[in-house]
Amino acid sequence: MKILYTAHPFEATGQPRNGFVRAESDLVAERNQQRAVAGRADRHVVRVAFPPPCEIRRCSGEAACPLWSPLRFALEVPRDTWHVHEPGESLTATHAFETALKALSRRDLDEALALLQRAELLGHDADECAAGRWECFMLAGQFERAWSESDHIAGRGKPDPHRLWDGLPFTGKRVLIRCLHGLGDAIQFARYAKLVRREASHVIVQTHPELVPLMQHADGVDEAVTWPDSPSLQWDQQIEVMELPRAFRTTLATVPHEVPYIRLPQSVQERALPEALQTGAPRIALQWGSGWWNEARSLALAELAPLLECTGFDYFTLQMGEARRQLESLPGGYRIHDIATPDVLEAAARLMKIDLLITVDTMMAHLGGALGRPVWLLLPYEADWRWMVDRDDSPWYPTMTLFRQSAPGDWGTVVQAVCAELPALRESNAA
Repeated sequence: MKILYTAHPFEATGQPRNGFVRAESDLVAERNQQRAVAGRADRHVVRVAFPPPCEIRRCSGEAACPLWSPLRFALEVPRDTWHVHEPGESLTATHAFETALKALSRRDLDEALALLQRAELLGHDADECAAGRWECFMLAGQFERAWSESDHIAGRGKPDPHRLWDGLPFTGKRVLIRCLHGLGDAIQFARYAKLVRREASHVIVQTHPELVPLMQHADGVDEAVTWPDSPSLQWDQQIEVMELPRAFRTTLATVPHEVPYIRLPQSVQERALPEALQTGAPRIALQWGSGWWNEARSLALAELAPLLECTGFDYFTLQMGEARRQLESLPGGYRIHDIATPDVLEAAARLMKIDLLITVDTMMAHLGGALGRPVWLLLPYEADWRWMVDRDDSPWYPTMTLFRQSAPGDWGTVVQAVCAELPALRESNAA
């Protein structure tokens, strides 16, 4: 960023008011550059929030405000927490919050955090701003700061049907873990049952009906049930499954990453399998359709055509739902063995016979990871917070590799990257 202005020493004026200090600095312009690039600008008004960010009003154009160095020296505000407002930009709380969400969708986490802080200082709902910062911190892998935001939200006491934990230890109690989110969430965070069981006398997991047979084989689970509550369901303490990482104050270094944590008994693994699975070639399972609530996670089966052209593999799918119908329009030159089943435990048994699962972000990705199977996960540009940013691995699943879109909607480069890795898989299986 070029500096096109110089400034007199910065001097703050006024007293703190409503979390702000008003400060003004007269500029000595480098006149030729100023007129050519930015037009007339004789004064910059700076509002410094405590805690940061601060906002700097500047002229239009590409000129950079020269106050970076004087302000940083005078105010000791880190440069990367500042947000520069363009002429005519609204400075309302609502606008700041909406602009923060746009920055978050671009994965510009520094700008999003600065704007969320500003929106809250201007009066936007504190819980909404904290939730936005929580997502930023989780994406950045700064889990400790995310839990601090969760603590603030809980402390303000607004009712939340998904906040069940009383904050007390699990020691000696019958603990009920309720899975009130999605299937993938339930599978991912079931790993914490083992940690709860180290303290509790009994651990019950209440989950979706289709997951009950699977959860009975999760480490640390004494009992798996579904809803509604029955008179025989006895518990001393309850917690929603997605509260568990915060309850254990999980950091990147302490993520419970041991897999498998769902262990299928031999009797399940030895069930009669589809004849197609009894081949000698490396077996790859494909999942291209995710849930209806986020269409950006899904791609069309036709977009996987370059992958299907890679020879030396047998392709399968466990795809369920509307996306499964795309098999009907698959060109005759390609073959995918359909081994889908609505029985999640049966699907898990079939995954155990698969050499590699290539999938979009859906329940099957979590199932494969929980079973310790090799998984290549195809992610949209705005990937969910649990996959973080700028990494091709996952601390949650050590057998998983991430392939990310470089731009929204660009599945082509993702599929190309997968195709480039397949020869190495074929060679390793042949060795």
